[in-house]
Amino acid sequence: MANKISPADLAKQFKWDIYEIGEFCASALEEANDHTMAAALRAVNVADSELACEFIRLEADHVAAGHLTPELQARRNVLMDRLREARGE
Repeated sequence: MANKISPADLAKQFKWDIYEIGEFCASALEEANDHTMAAALRAVNVADSELACEFIRLEADHVAAGHLTPELQARRNVLMDRLREARGE
C-alpha cells in the first residue's frame, strides 16, 4: 500500500517542527490503538528518554503477556501520570 502522504510532505506541513511532528505521530499511534507506544513517543518529545524506555519495556511486557493485565495497566497509569507531569499537564 502506497503512502498517501510522504514523510517529506508531513515535515513540510509542520514546517519541520520536530515537536509538532512527534505529536502528530503519537496521535496517529493513539488512533491505531497503540497507546503505550504513543506515550513513549510523547516522552521522547519532551526529552525524557528514561520515561520513554519505561514505556517501551511496558510494551514488551504487554506483548509477552498477550494482553494488558491489571498489573500492567497499573504500571501504565503510574507512567502516564509521570508523562503528564513532564508535559506540564
